[in-house]
This record gives sequence, structure tokens and C-alpha cells, in this order.
Amino acid sequence: MRAVYEIARTTTHERGGSGPWSYLLEPKRGRKSSPSVRTLFNVRPDEDLWAEVAFYPNRSNLRGTIHKIWKRPEFRAVVVEVESLNATRKGSSSVDIGRLKAG
Repeated sequence: MRAVYEIARTTTHERGGSGPWSYLLEPKRGRKSSPSVRTLFNVRPDEDLWAEVAFYPNRSNLRGTIHKIWKRPEFRAVVVEVESLNATRKGSSSVDIGRLKAG
């Protein structure tokens, strides 16, 4: 994963953005009026939930950055292996979500 973040971070910074950073979201009781993020994503008690955050100057920059990241062969090579870890939870990777939003 370090290789993935290094490639994504370098490309994002070159295009005027910042991040990505990853954060572990600790379990916390939600209020009855609003569910917790862990509940929204159906995270089981024995699982960790990580959030990845990146900032872009604008939407077109976001799309261009994601496309540029995905065109790098070394990024694709690492991601293909890492994605197999997410096989049990469809669309669980931020890389997939970013790619869908950019598409």
C-alpha cells in the first residue's frame, strides 16, 4: 500500500492537490437521529474502517489526476494485487470509488 500512496500522492501534488491521507475511524456510538459512518458502510464490529482523504483544486482536476494515476503501469501492478484483499466487499476500495467518480 505504501507504493500506491506514494504514486497517488506524488501525482496529486504535481497537479495542485493535497493528500491522500488515510485515517482509521474508531468505533463510536452514533446518535439515534443519525447513524455512524461505520453503520452506513455496514462495517462489522471485528473490522476496521479506514477513510482516505484527498483535496483537488476543482472537479476537472480531480478527474485528470485520477486518470493520470491509473495510467501509471506501476500503480496498476500494485493495485491489482491489493484489490484481491477486498474481494469479499464489492467496491470497498477508495481507488475503485475514485475511478467510478472520474469515469
